[in-house]
Amino acid sequence: MKIAITTIQNSSNYGAMLQTYALQEFLKDKGHQVSIVNYDNRFMSKGLDQIRHGLSKFELYYMLIDIMNYVERKNMIQKFHEFSSTKLCLSKLMSKEELLEGNKFNDYDLFISGSDQIWNPNVTNNTVDEVYFCGMAPQNANIISYSSSLGGYDFTNEEMNLRIKEYLEKYKMIAVRENSYIPRLTKLTNKEIYKVLDPVFLLNKNEWIEKFDLSDTCNGDSYVLIYAMSKHNDVIDLVQQKYGKTKKIKIIYQPLFRKKNIEYIVDAGPKEFIELFLNAERIVTNSFHGLAFGLIFNKQVSVLDNARNMNRIYDLLNSLGLTEVLSSKSQLTCTSIDYCNVKPKLEELINKSKKYLNEGLKW
Repeated sequence: MKIAITTIQNSSNYGAMLQTYALQEFLKDKGHQVSIVNYDNRFMSKGLDQIRHGLSKFELYYMLIDIMNYVERKNMIQKFHEFSSTKLCLSKLMSKEELLEGNKFNDYDLFISGSDQIWNPNVTNNTVDEVYFCGMAPQNANIISYSSSLGGYDFTNEEMNLRIKEYLEKYKMIAVRENSYIPRLTKLTNKEIYKVLDPVFLLNKNEWIEKFDLSDTCNGDSYVLIYAMSKHNDVIDLVQQKYGKTKKIKIIYQPLFRKKNIEYIVDAGPKEFIELFLNAERIVTNSFHGLAFGLIFNKQVSVLDNARNMNRIYDLLNSLGLTEVLSSKSQLTCTSIDYCNVKPKLEELINKSKKYLNEGLKW
């Protein structure tokens, strides 16, 4: 079967890149021919600029960070480009206009809206982007979604709601990543909405190791790994209070100013990202994909409840009975995860997700 996947494929976000790869590899391993729709979305791809720039306070702050970390960021961006060009089965790079003018994907058997926040207008430049709803598919095409997310979208914009409803009318099956959006989408579309896991869970620990040719050994270098999407200094302070004198601490982060006794990993590509998680003793994170890879590699994980849009993290933790790993803003919780209890629950969720995807492949 010839399958086209539309997702956020041109970002310097580790989770976005690796979930794209995982869905692709799951389908390829089943013998399908897979193509990632190479959407030339400038709003997304600016994250791959050597120096991000703009006039807002937020943009100026990140421009300064990029300048301060110029050499390391250059190395990181190069690794992302290398990963994208060698690991992803990308179509020709095309603009929205080129994609939507038709005829380029007429010979595909199935279209999949992949994961990440592709249906969140707040992420896609405050628009409901037709491309992320497989707008390039011909009329009457077989279209499904897998783990598509609306992120922090609140459904208060009626015009956007109507467009989302219109675009989802053509879908044969719809599956999202968060339980919280199922009632709203069910009401909006009058369709059955399924819940599945993020694509990174479609590959198990051994498959990640084999596909990236990694070694499952720390070489005696025991460390606590921090991966935070926001409030980095607050996270570092909590980890240093707990482990500062007893453990080596590494953080995946491009800082403006660096704290003492912290090893900053500022040039990691997707492969290095995976390797850092694989060999860490403990993961401290407020990122969904930080939690996800911690669980995939059976690591002890502490989740900081200090970031926005934590609903997908809460959802996963609740599904696994792991809410005790949540830490407050003032104290780091270091509860030990008993994987003898967690593994069967996670495996059940993975099997349900694969079952949904296998049903979708029958179209």
